[in-house]
Amino acid sequence: MALPTTSSKLPVFDVRPSVSGKIDAEVVAVFQDAAKKAVAPQGGHGALVERLKKSDAFSARTGAIQFVRYGGKGSVENVAFLGLGSPGELTEERLRSAGGMLWGKLSAEKTRTAVVDADALAGARGLKADLTSALLLRALAEGLMLSAYQFV
Repeated sequence: MALPTTSSKLPVFDVRPSVSGKIDAEVVAVFQDAAKKAVAPQGGHGALVERLKKSDAFSARTGAIQFVRYGGKGSVENVAFLGLGSPGELTEERLRSAGGMLWGKLSAEKTRTAVVDADALAGARGLKADLTSALLLRALAEGLMLSAYQFV
């Protein structure tokens, strides 16, 4: 996802299997366990989520966002952990709402390009069977777009 650099105020969405070049932020979905604690996602961000969880800095409740500045590790400058609550309670509407909050945070942090870790979003155990990867990504994109809209 590229945030606008032209006269358009809406973000530009680009779907690709991989990303090259410099990215301002990676968005990683984080869910909660039965004890309402963050569940570390698979991959390179698990240790950081565990540290945030132990310090009670991030619980992954729906709509919670933890923006962490890396200072340039690899091609990604920062990571935004998007809390989505319990996987079994996730709905398209909750994801739209979280997408709207995410847009606000990315904008406040002056993020120009962001990528969404689709595997972390759609790969959580306990998601409702009718929430396909496409529905999850669409709902997140709708939330981002609706929040980005401005009356001029």
